[in-house]
Amino acid sequence: MKRPLAAIVPLALAFAPTIARADHVPGHGASEAVRNLNTLGGGTGAAVSRIMLLQELSRTKRNSLAPHSAYVTSLLGEYAPHPWFSFGAQVPLQIIDEDAQRTKVGLGNLRVLTRVTLHADKLFHRVLSFGVNATFPTRTVTFSVDPGKTWIAAPYVVFTRTHDVRHVHPFWQVLGTLPIETRPAGTAIDLGAGAQGGVKLGSHARRWVRRDPTRTRRGLGTLAPSAGLLATVRLASWCRAPHGGASFCREGRVTELAREVGSTSLYATVGVAWSFAPWGAINAAMQVPLTPKRDFDLGGSIGLQAAF
Repeated sequence: MKRPLAAIVPLALAFAPTIARADHVPGHGASEAVRNLNTLGGGTGAAVSRIMLLQELSRTKRNSLAPHSAYVTSLLGEYAPHPWFSFGAQVPLQIIDEDAQRTKVGLGNLRVLTRVTLHADKLFHRVLSFGVNATFPTRTVTFSVDPGKTWIAAPYVVFTRTHDVRHVHPFWQVLGTLPIETRPAGTAIDLGAGAQGGVKLGSHARRWVRRDPTRTRRGLGTLAPSAGLLATVRLASWCRAPHGGASFCREGRVTELAREVGSTSLYATVGVAWSFAPWGAINAAMQVPLTPKRDFDLGGSIGLQAAF
C-alpha cells in the first residue's frame, strides 16, 4: 500500500488546484493586479486618508481539482500625513467554501500599502502614483492542498488622466504591478498590466473635477462607469528543492497549475463608482477571464469608502 500512496502524493501536488496557483494570496482568488484595482475604489490612485470596507468574491471551478468559492471581507485604513504620501493596512476575513470540504472561516493575510503621488497639490487631471504593497502570512485558513505561508512584495504604478469637457468628463487609467511572491515551494515574479476608461457624469461634475477628481460637491453626486482589460504574465520562477536550495524552473512551482514561464491570463474588467458626498463613495467591480489560463472563473467586489 505504501508504494501506490507514494506515487499518488507527487501527482496530487503536481496538479494542485487553482487555489494555490498564480501570484495571489491563497483563498483570495485574485491576482495582485486585481486587488490593486479593487482597493483603488474607483479613484485616481492619489495619496489619501480614508477608511474602506471592501467585500470581494470569486468562483473557481474550471481546471480545478478543488472547485470553491472565496469571500473576503476586509477593512482598509490609509493615512496621508502629506498630500504626496500615504500608507495603510488591509485586514481581511476569509470565508472559503470548497465544494468537497466544509466551509472554513478565518483571518486572511495582512496587506500593507504605501503610495507616493507626484505633484499631488497641483495636478488633479493628471495623477501619477507609485508605491510598494506587501503581504504577510497571517492566514489562519488552510486548504485541502495548501501552498503554505506566502509572502508578497509588489511594486506598482498607476496613472489616471481626466479630461474636462463641459458636464461630461472622460477619463482613462493605466496600472502596472510586479509582484514577487515567495512560498515554501519557491519564488515567482509576475507582471500585471491593465488599462481602463470611462466617463464621470453628474450635475456638478465640472466643479467636482476642477477641485479633485476623486470627489463630488453637491446634488446627487457623480457616477463613473468604466471598462477595460487586465493581463498577468509569469516572468520567472525558482523552485525549491527538497534537499534545500532553489533553481530556475520554467514549468512553475509545486502547488501551481498552468503557470509556466510566459503563461498569460487576460481579463475583462467593468466597474462603477458613485461619489455621493465630498467624503464618501460606493464602488463595484467585476472581472471576467478571457483566456483558458486563469486565476478564477468570475470575480467581483463592492466597497464603501470614507475619505477625510
